[in-house]
Amino acid sequence: NPAVDFAVMPSDSIKYPPPPITMMSISIKTELTKENQNSITCIGFSYHTNVSVLKKTNNLLSEAQSCVAIRKLGEKLDPWPEKLLKEMETYSNDKNERNICLNEKTILNWFIGKMGIIDPDIILGHNLVGFHVDMLLRRMKFLKIKHWSKVGRLNRLKYPRVQSGAGGLAASLPE
Repeated sequence: NPAVDFAVMPSDSIKYPPPPITMMSISIKTELTKENQNSITCIGFSYHTNVSVLKKTNNLLSEAQSCVAIRKLGEKLDPWPEKLLKEMETYSNDKNERNICLNEKTILNWFIGKMGIIDPDIILGHNLVGFHVDMLLRRMKFLKIKHWSKVGRLNRLKYPRVQSGAGGLAASLPE
């Protein structure tokens, strides 16, 4: 193997610095239905629209915005707890959006709309690749969500193949 020489370009020598990126961190909560399928009960995310790739971004947490959409568990029609409604209202402002949705389809449509508007360059999340992306795609297909491809930047007509096995939940979600 011949040795390869390379040098890292100092950031002050770059004539045209790269534009800032948008980062999003996602958390998804699910419940197991009577049909033994995962159903989305909550999607929450924080995002920052002005992250530098060359240097430290100041005030990353204080300038981040957050959004949450929740629905009731199961098929109960009980009223929401009064304390929860007040907290949701209290935390909704210019930087924080809180939504109470009627069902899973409403949460997914809300999420797709937000993804299209925010258009994140980088998406972070616990077990995002191993579970949540596959589960999101399966639930969107199952619920016939129209603009599902806004999760990415390609305007796809066909759903991509999802993983099979424990990570992809092939056994617990319909194809």
